[in-house]
Amino acid sequence: MRFLVKLAASMLAVVLSTSVLAQGKVAVVDLNAAIMETDVAKMRIQELQAQADVQEVITEAETLMADIRALQEEGQANSVTWSAERLQEQQAAIQSKSVDFQAAQTKLNDAQNRVVGTLMQELRPRAGQAVQDLIQSEGIGLLLDKSAVYPVGRQQGSPVVLYVDTSFDLTPRVTEKLNQG
Repeated sequence: MRFLVKLAASMLAVVLSTSVLAQGKVAVVDLNAAIMETDVAKMRIQELQAQADVQEVITEAETLMADIRALQEEGQANSVTWSAERLQEQQAAIQSKSVDFQAAQTKLNDAQNRVVGTLMQELRPRAGQAVQDLIQSEGIGLLLDKSAVYPVGRQQGSPVVLYVDTSFDLTPRVTEKLNQG
């Protein structure tokens, strides 16, 4: 069943691209990547990473990771001579620090996700307009989401198109338009 869906989607893409090629160019774009590559996005991520509370969490995560590595190395070096009780204590210490590390990572991810979410809300309308401008100025007849496309030899997801020349990628040009204003 899945094969038939993929086959039908591929055939539809071929039929659509053949008729569209007669009308205009084919291109791909990754709007999220275009937005995240803007000067505004890079600045906001840097601002986030510079915040004192975020710096504290980053330092905490780095310290916890160093502690975990040290405990693991100590365990590997001494496990033969340790008692079963000592081995259990070592594993419990590693587990405890791992839980703390995951909590710190979650805090960092949440903070970054909030910034990225705000960026997407702010810049997505402008990105859409930049794409529309490029579609008109470049005479594009078919625009594909780059995440639905993968290069030959890489098999992830369910692609609609099996190959695309990177010269058709509008992502950097969308970023350029967003940076311009």
